Amino acid sequence: HEHYIHAHEILHLAAAHFRREDFKAAAGSPYDESPMEYNIWLMGLDGFEWWDGIEVPPRAQRQARPHDLRASGFQFLGAGRGLSAHSGMLACAATHNHAHHDFGSIDIYGLGRPLLTDPSVTSYGENTYRLERWHNVAVPVRREPMGPRLDLPDHARTLFVTHRPDLQAASVEHTLYETHRIRRTLCLVNAAKVLGIKAARFDDGADLPVFWVVIDRIERSAPNPGGTEPEDFLETYFHFNAPQTEAGCEPESLTCWSQHDAKGLKLLRYPPTDVAFKQRPHRCDFAAYMRAHQYVDSDANLQVTAIVPDQPRYLMDMRCFQGFTGEYSGRVKRPAVAYRWRGFLPYDAAYVLVPFRGVRSDPYAAVQGRWTRAGDLSLTVHLPQGVVTLAAKALVDSKRPARLEVRRARLVPAGR
Repeated sequence: HEHYIHAHEILHLAAAHFRREDFKAAAGSPYDESPMEYNIWLMGLDGFEWWDGIEVPPRAQRQARPHDLRASGFQFLGAGRGLSAHSGMLACAATHNHAHHDFGSIDIYGLGRPLLTDPSVTSYGENTYRLERWHNVAVPVRREPMGPRLDLPDHARTLFVTHRPDLQAASVEHTLYETHRIRRTLCLVNAAKVLGIKAARFDDGADLPVFWVVIDRIERSAPNPGGTEPEDFLETYFHFNAPQTEAGCEPESLTCWSQHDAKGLKLLRYPPTDVAFKQRPHRCDFAAYMRAHQYVDSDANLQVTAIVPDQPRYLMDMRCFQGFTGEYSGRVKRPAVAYRWRGFLPYDAAYVLVPFRGVRSDPYAAVQGRWTRAGDLSLTVHLPQGVVTLAAKALVDSKRPARLEVRRARLVPAGR
């Protein structure tokens, strides 16, 4: 293998090679902003002189921004500044030879730490981390997708991208299951903009209130042989970056949330190929591990609430289960949730993801929603800072242009 260089280091080298100031602004870590000596040699004299002459803002003032990289199959959304900013990735890249079944997967970061992540690499000696159910995706049950390595990009495409001050969104679809078309839209709602909270309030490091919305549509791309349409079974997975904890759960509202608490946490790292967690784990201090890798952590967690149409002859429930991650140099347990659906296609669902701080025994934000027969969606999210509504029209209908609107809710006093 090539010489190991951490991602926050390789950006220094990329900045010098491609003359990208934004790469340098994203490089380094909260512990060290300078490149490792190995990278300085690789930059060359001209590259290092260019790098050294570029001024970037302090880390606390760096703005998270969206990036439309549809040519490579990736979409990045972002808002806020510094380590407490919010950012997310939607991946639908069919030809980048990643060798994972993660088409349409999402990763979410916010309030100082990763909140929703893929499993990372455990070991090249076993392949569970490559499977679709260990990523944050929607999966038709008992069906295998094509790939994961494909030579042509004609099985995945970007439908639309929107970057506005109050809302960012990207929509992609793929037909990797051949008989099924899966469309996923990821939205980042800047609740501060919607509620009219002045930007100066966040200059001193106050948390920017936001929430995410995932909107899925799964339909058949080809008729079922025999002329009948059988029931379909679907599962949508969310894997919390909350090592060695259990998720909170409120089944009646289809709500689940992480309960990460790093105080005194000792990581139990099982061997990478120990799928059943039967061998003796290696005990490691979480805080020491984070310092050694120049990572930071916070008390941030994430809530997920599902909103599905009220239709006849369907079943929707949720299952909290033990997942795993290879992020901490071993196989570490972590909580996950699978929203399970049984019914007749097409399938529509929305998931509202709300970052928050601290450990809770009940949901952080109340979420209500409604689907119309035409496939339009309306959501109401009750945050401590105020109530925000989102209306999504034609996201599941390719014949109409998609529309997304966010507003501050006008609450009617009791008794009126």
